[in-house]
Amino acid sequence: EAIANWPLTLSRDGARTPMPWQPSTCGGFGSDSPWLPMGDENRLKAVAAQQDDPQSLLNHTRTMLALRLVLSGGPDVMVFDEIDAGVGGEAAAAVGAALARLAEGRQVVVVTHLPQVAAFADHQLLVAKHTDGTTTLTTVETLDDDDRVIELSRMMTGRPDSATARDHAEELLASSAEVRGRR
Repeated sequence: EAIANWPLTLSRDGARTPMPWQPSTCGGFGSDSPWLPMGDENRLKAVAAQQDDPQSLLNHTRTMLALRLVLSGGPDVMVFDEIDAGVGGEAAAAVGAALARLAEGRQVVVVTHLPQVAAFADHQLLVAKHTDGTTTLTTVETLDDDDRVIELSRMMTGRPDSATARDHAEELLASSAEVRGRR
């Protein structure tokens, strides 16, 4: 239910209105006069007009459907590679919260570049690639609380040494803990 209502929390009117394929009178579902024509606001929601916009209702809906699918059941271990692609801000925090709820009943591994999602993790890993020009080495490091603040700062601003970014990272971690009831 929370996932089904998620688009409504993003202040997008008519989130449950069907999406037309094209911004035409028939929405791309035919060429005759429709028995129920689409309003102008639905033309703005057309798939053709939204597919390249990561903040569009189409991309929020794709994420919602993916989350609904996995929240309805699934294996004991789930791996998501950038399920949060194309979202940001409040939507990214909602994805992080939904993944955290999903992880209450199973192990969930999430590959993300979004600090709003990473902040919801029970354990955060840093995967880094190092190369000397001839050899490439990938390392995986478990981050402690201090290292998480540094890494979230880097994810947000590209400046892990920024005091302001660190303050924001600490606030993000505290906020996600509060949402999860782990103050």
